[in-house]
Amino acid sequence: MKIAATTLSANLDIEAKFSLFCGDFATRIAKIAQAGFDGVELLPLDPLHVDARVVCKTLDAHHLTVAAIASGIQASVGGLTLISGDRDIEHAALKRMFDLIDLAQACRAGVVTLGSFRGRLGGPTDAGAERLCHLLGRICDYGVGRGVTIALEPVNRYEDGYLNTAGDVIRVIERVGRKNLGILLDTFHMNIEEADILEVVTRCCSHIAHVHIADSNRLSPGSGHFAFALLLTRLRECGYTGWLSAELLTLPTPDEAGAATGSALQHLLKATAGSPAP
Repeated sequence: MKIAATTLSANLDIEAKFSLFCGDFATRIAKIAQAGFDGVELLPLDPLHVDARVVCKTLDAHHLTVAAIASGIQASVGGLTLISGDRDIEHAALKRMFDLIDLAQACRAGVVTLGSFRGRLGGPTDAGAERLCHLLGRICDYGVGRGVTIALEPVNRYEDGYLNTAGDVIRVIERVGRKNLGILLDTFHMNIEEADILEVVTRCCSHIAHVHIADSNRLSPGSGHFAFALLLTRLRECGYTGWLSAELLTLPTPDEAGAATGSALQHLLKATAGSPAP
């Protein structure tokens, strides 16, 4: 497994609650490499304004890669969601999702994440849920020829009314029926929603496309009570070799949160290498 830090793309000078490290893009990338990360999960607002060549050149200089393109900032900052009730917004959001996929291809990233950007839903019988499945089919069809997987994230009940658990997402994945639609497991949301986290990992094993890391209080690993060692051991046993991407609150500062997270994840990966099953 490899570790990534979420950070804003090169063209943005805004506050984002999950963007680790301070400074301009080149400075942040240098700090990310120094902290021991293997890559970044990029937070772009308008992907058409991101120069993928600059991104790749900057990362290559530090032997880093783009782990994933994150979409959440489209909702929190851009005000776009795939399901909103406003067809103009939905049309713009779908176009933005296609642009994010194109950016992922250009940055040699294999994953675009999809959590809050999908919009708020009331439940599986909500008319928006049916429309979301239709849109996911279109999005995945666009991504498959570009080598991009969509990682659909269960989000806890306090942030959404539907797709709160891994089971909810797996049912949607099976309904949509696209090979490049997988699940994004986020430890913060899992800690709230899942009764048996290790069992969930085992059950979702063949569908895991990406993993977000944050402790139970959404801070760096070790700040709360989440059992990361058990999780990493189970992921290894399931054959997961993808990314552990730090998506967490940047407290007390983005630099301190990033450095603490890089150190904690490196320690956890070393400590759990070759660990027996719990």
